[in-house]
Amino acid sequence: MSQFYIEQNDENAFLAYNKKIVYIGNSLSSYPNLVNFNFGEKFFYGRVDFMFRPIVYNNVIPIKYFNNNLGAGGQPEAAAFVVDAFNDLAKQFQKKMSDGSIFTTDPFLSTLKVYKAYTDPRKLYDEHIENYISAIKKEFVARKIEVENFTQFMTNFKSLIFDSAKQFPFTMPAYVKSKYCPITATGLAIEIADVEYFNDERKIQEFINSKNWDFFLNACNTYGFMVDQNIPWRLVADIGSTQMLTYAANYGAASTSQVISNTYDNAYYDFFNNFRSLLLRIYNRIKLPQFAQSEECNGVQITKFVTPRDYSLLGVILEMPDIELLKLYFDIRIVEEPSKYEASEKNKIIRDCLSLYKSKGLVNSMFLFEEIINQPFDYNGSLSYLYRQSKMNPGATVVLSKPR
Repeated sequence: MSQFYIEQNDENAFLAYNKKIVYIGNSLSSYPNLVNFNFGEKFFYGRVDFMFRPIVYNNVIPIKYFNNNLGAGGQPEAAAFVVDAFNDLAKQFQKKMSDGSIFTTDPFLSTLKVYKAYTDPRKLYDEHIENYISAIKKEFVARKIEVENFTQFMTNFKSLIFDSAKQFPFTMPAYVKSKYCPITATGLAIEIADVEYFNDERKIQEFINSKNWDFFLNACNTYGFMVDQNIPWRLVADIGSTQMLTYAANYGAASTSQVISNTYDNAYYDFFNNFRSLLLRIYNRIKLPQFAQSEECNGVQITKFVTPRDYSLLGVILEMPDIELLKLYFDIRIVEEPSKYEASEKNKIIRDCLSLYKSKGLVNSMFLFEEIINQPFDYNGSLSYLYRQSKMNPGATVVLSKPR
């Protein structure tokens, strides 16, 4: 069957693209809860609020372990109401196997086991930014950039970040919305198999063609779960469904808006509060203990040894006041977000939001800025886009531009 479906992660791009068309066509279903989460705005499900501002799970509704007898490969966990709904779903499967209503030999769609669920977005971002810092350090070395102080560092840092952030998100808000952050970071997603994401052949044979497939989709719908069309062993809590909200109501969130407001914090304000510390962290990683510098003195070339300046966080605050830090944040975020704004419009957005900062404060300024730039102007939904997305897995290595 490999002539029809993707089986390897390194298949010829043209063939893989056409095979993906075949897979999507053959995995279509009349069940409304089979959803393509790579298509357009669906990709941002659980990652953004109603105004598309990036959000992260805040643990106000607790993270909860799945029943021990259901877990596989450790102790997966998810939002408490999601765990409750899944545990009831799994019990329904057990009941139907007992009375012979479904096939008991299905490897994944009989006794439901959780292989993967919630992954802390803050920990994931920390891993991502460590990758980023390593790439920045390598680029400083490759370009033989030696800095004496924080100001010199920032000049060179900006030239790198404004280029790389177009492809590799630097800020946490951009990371949360990117292909590098898995949907499991939302606390809403569960995976009931441990199968390669790229292997469409196995998806068809072990899920779409399973004799329990229709029952699986119907049962998931009954308990408030959507199923990912591209990853058919991935269940995603539908926080717009009456069924899932019934479970969420037990934790004080009886509506979709309450789930979002109670369960998630905005990602941008939290990041900004740590932004200056992150810049200091990068500076400390790239600065050399000492370096030689040649200069002319009375017509004679001499060599002096320079020891880069050390900074405390207070020292960085003096070097970069809040309004300068905020402008840098705005500049980076504008680069990270695809939009149809012209350069003059982008500059006006930044100027207006900086003015708002002076009159109304940081919270109002960032709130408006993120609301403006996060509108989904250019997000694609074509098959070629989806295939490119599927080839970029979470945790991909950051590669900065080559020295010029």
